Amino acid sequence: PADEATIQDAVDRVAPGGLVLVSPGTYHESVIVSTEDVTVRGTDRNAVVIDGEGLRPHGVVGIADGVRVQNLTVQNHTFYGVLVTGLHDAAGPRANTDSGYENFDPAEFPPLQRFQVDHVTAANNGLYGIYAFNAQHGVISDNYASGSADSGFYVGQCRPCDILVTGNVGERNAVGFENANASEPLLVVGNRFSSNRVGMTFLSDYQEVFIPEAGDVVVGN
Repeated sequence: PADEATIQDAVDRVAPGGLVLVSPGTYHESVIVSTEDVTVRGTDRNAVVIDGEGLRPHGVVGIADGVRVQNLTVQNHTFYGVLVTGLHDAAGPRANTDSGYENFDPAEFPPLQRFQVDHVTAANNGLYGIYAFNAQHGVISDNYASGSADSGFYVGQCRPCDILVTGNVGERNAVGFENANASEPLLVVGNRFSSNRVGMTFLSDYQEVFIPEAGDVVVGN
C-alpha cells in the first residue's frame, strides 16, 4: 500500500512478468489478474489477508497465462478464495457462477496455461477454497483450505491437465479434494485431507465437457 491503495490497483499497473508484493494488512477487495506471468505474493502468509466479508464473490482470480498466487490468506468470499481459469468473458470469470451447468466450447474459451498456487490459506469461502477450472500445466502446492461448502481444493475440466496437487491440507470442508473431468495427467500426491465430510472425489460429470475422466494418479495421501 505504500505504492498503490489496493492490490487491484497494483495488479492493473504491473508489466507482464512482474511481481506484486503485498505488505501485511486486511484488504477488502476482489482481485482479477489479467496480465501474463504476473505473481501476486504476500510478505506474510498469515498477516496478508484478502477478506470478502461475506459479500464479494472471490479473493484472487487469474485469467491470464502464467499467473502465480503465493503466501497470503483469502477468506470469507461467497464463491472461491483463489480461482485460475480460461473460462471468462468481459464480465469476469464464469466458472460455476451460472445457475446450473453449461457445456462451454473449448475453442471459444482456451484453457489458461501455466499457473501456480502455493502457500495460500483459504478459509471459510462459500464454495471452493482453491479452484482450477479450464486450466493446464499448473501446480497447487503447500496450501491450506477449510470451511468450504463444496470443496477445499478443486480441479475441473481439462484434458490434458498436466497439473500437480501436492503438500496441501484440506479439513472441515464438504469435500477435501474434488476432481471432475480432469484427466491425463493429473497427479494428487502427498496431501492430507482429513475431518471433511468426504475426503476425495474423482468423477465424470455428463453435464460438463471432457468426459470420461481418466488417467489420474493418486498416491500417498
